[in-house]
Amino acid sequence: MPASIPRILLDTDLNTDVGDAGAIALLHVLADLGEAQIIGIGVSVSNPDVPYALRAINEYYGRADLPIGQYQGQPPIELNDGFPFVRALRERCRTSLPEPLPDTTELYRRAIAGQPDGSVTMVAIGFHNTLQLLLDSPPDNISPLDGFALVREKIKMLVVMGGQYPDSSSINFFHKGAEYNFYRAPVAAAYVCSRWPGPVVFTGFELGDTILGGRTLVTQAPPDHPVRVAYEVHGSQKGRNAWDETAIWYGVRGAGHGGTWYFDEVSGTNTVNPENGANAFVEGPGRHKYLKKTLPDEAYSLVLDELQARPPACAIRVEP
Repeated sequence: MPASIPRILLDTDLNTDVGDAGAIALLHVLADLGEAQIIGIGVSVSNPDVPYALRAINEYYGRADLPIGQYQGQPPIELNDGFPFVRALRERCRTSLPEPLPDTTELYRRAIAGQPDGSVTMVAIGFHNTLQLLLDSPPDNISPLDGFALVREKIKMLVVMGGQYPDSSSINFFHKGAEYNFYRAPVAAAYVCSRWPGPVVFTGFELGDTILGGRTLVTQAPPDHPVRVAYEVHGSQKGRNAWDETAIWYGVRGAGHGGTWYFDEVSGTNTVNPENGANAFVEGPGRHKYLKKTLPDEAYSLVLDELQARPPACAIRVEP
């Protein structure tokens, strides 16, 4: 594999929002196009249905053997509150998962330990409990390095869908003043934000909020496509806010692609409040960046339309 192709390690909370499913479909398509290699996917929630839901998507794209890990720490996070689309995806899973399923720490350490130094891009579109556990992991039979040293050596960039920029004070949902991924596990988000030993790029709530993803999954994908089914069960027949797709997009393609500049990068330092997940970004020198759009929203949606509608390069087609 060419050194320039990103090796993607994904962390997802595929449980309460169907956008994760659309983002995973996007990642598979980009891998089909030869733009990325997926080296593993971790689940940052405790719901036991989620790894099977994830497996169903991987199967459809011909990657049933992709390593999967699940958060198994305490306290549980979103143990039994997955949306109906998660169960609909699980029902499409055709192959079994390893028993026991590795936890995310083992999966992440194993996935990155054998990679060339500075070659892995980690994309986190879920919570940060799993990333904190990776950082805090001790040396083991996988690697003589502890988590901080292993991340510093192997991961060139962490891309995070989390927060709002330049600050989250205007968010007015039930998690008022904080974006959901930070709100749900604020201590871990603050820990990772302040201590991650390499560059971190944040794609905020505001970046994907007015971009629609998944439109062509619903209108053009075949009826047995698991992600189309997920969008339909979720009630997102017209698409869904592309919060998570923007993180996958940047993680694979960067700020520009094909002669078009899609994102401006703002440098500085992001801080997360460990009590409530509120965040604020201060511009200037620093190892953090957040992204700003350079084009109208529809320009991004049209790119997602074209990519997400592509049939899998090597699909396993099974009638439901």
